Amino acid sequence: MPKSAPRPGTRTLGIYSEDAGLRAQFAARLADTGRAAMVEAEPASFLSASATTSKHDLIVLDVGDGAMLEDSRFQAARDKLAGVPLIVVSEALAPERVRQVVKLQAADWLRKPLLDQDISAVLAQMEGSTSSSRVTTIIGASGGAGATTLALMAGHYLSQSGTVALVDLDFQTGSCGAYLNSQNEFDLEAVVANPDRLDAELLDLIKAGQRANLELYSFERPDLVFAPTARRFALRLLDLLTLRHKEVVIDLPNLSTPWFDDVVRHSDDVVIVFETNVAALRQAKMLLRRVEAARGGSKGIALLANKTRFRMFGNPISRKDVEKLLGVDHFHTAVRDHDLLTDAVNRAIFPSEVSSHASFVRQAHRFLSSVFGVRKSAR
Repeated sequence: MPKSAPRPGTRTLGIYSEDAGLRAQFAARLADTGRAAMVEAEPASFLSASATTSKHDLIVLDVGDGAMLEDSRFQAARDKLAGVPLIVVSEALAPERVRQVVKLQAADWLRKPLLDQDISAVLAQMEGSTSSSRVTTIIGASGGAGATTLALMAGHYLSQSGTVALVDLDFQTGSCGAYLNSQNEFDLEAVVANPDRLDAELLDLIKAGQRANLELYSFERPDLVFAPTARRFALRLLDLLTLRHKEVVIDLPNLSTPWFDDVVRHSDDVVIVFETNVAALRQAKMLLRRVEAARGGSKGIALLANKTRFRMFGNPISRKDVEKLLGVDHFHTAVRDHDLLTDAVNRAIFPSEVSSHASFVRQAHRFLSSVFGVRKSAR
């Protein structure tokens, strides 16, 4: 079997390009994920009468400066695709050649050089979805609100029905790793300096630990926030994990980091955890508006008032007060359970492993079910 030929039953990506760098980009990403095979060929072979383009699951065609679009054989080759999605890659094109690309009715048109997110989008289309993973980001409106605890519970909750990556982007403290008493001594210096080195093999080396189906990525590296390549490292890490896992949970600190808006914008769900005192509610409102601005609306945003129990009468701050201040119609609550959480932290286990019947655990799981319910039933 030729070196570039896929194994039977494997999804195949056809790359038709003279650009060795472009082919190497796709080859490296497919090697990271192991989900598909790549068949490489020159663009001229795309026009060949004997080309087997219809056997690919998706085709990436690099038309360069667009000259090949003038070839009389091009339309016949396009007709042979028989429904196979086509991604066109090119350099900057003249207006008349832009019109020719539009007429191709390609699934997408990308201009070189391609970014990591462009590669991810192409591979996601080959898998028949607009996203290769579902990403849930959890943010605490203020320190100590309980976002890290909820992120850990969310990861544990989802791990009951599949593999999950839990990513702690609080490089100042590495709280998720500290909670589960999981540290990784791997020296990240070289990887942070050159994030493009990060691949599937390094992912296994840098993860802080694994609990059954839950993989934890948590780093206590306060200096990382100020590194010039920090944003590139954070997004590269998430990019690879979304290709490896169907579920990714992110513990994102409420800080103005270079990657905050990117993470929030591209998450499927964003959960804001807050407390119900005046100062915390003010911070929750500012965070909510910031997240809404980054996402272009309130869709996919869920709110949890943690350490909160509303009584029938005599609440210093009522449920209606919270709804009015935040400008929302609904939010969830979870009670404070200091003893339960202290026991869980001291034993480095999840709160549900201490007591699955505790009020806090039941309320947190009810909230998580409202966020993940449709997702879990579809698995």
